[in-house]
Amino acid sequence: MSVLSWLRRALGRAAVPAPGRQPPAGEEAAHFAEPSAWVPVSSSWVHSIAYHGGPAEATGVSGRLRVRFKDKRSGVVRAEVEYHGIPRILYAGFLGASSKGKFVHAHLFGRAYSVIWSRR
Repeated sequence: MSVLSWLRRALGRAAVPAPGRQPPAGEEAAHFAEPSAWVPVSSSWVHSIAYHGGPAEATGVSGRLRVRFKDKRSGVVRAEVEYHGIPRILYAGFLGASSKGKFVHAHLFGRAYSVIWSRR
């Protein structure tokens, strides 16, 4: 199964890669490149998560959430995806969720996402 097929199956049919996404530039790119931006989580499916609030984030509007997903069987990280328009409170809820997989299904399943990278 291809990685994109795997992502679509895992994240929902309605969640297709967002069209025309430009690579992040400047501060945002540097933020996600920093290992300290990533929070490792205890999950059989989610490897780690990172959040970056935009200029409007100070008013509580939204930011970008990146999630690294791993294969449940092998534990190998297979993809990194980015969700746009995520409120900081949703990120905080993700961090505190007892089951990261259930959180993904309850709050991210079906949202549009951009594939940042993927591997077989």
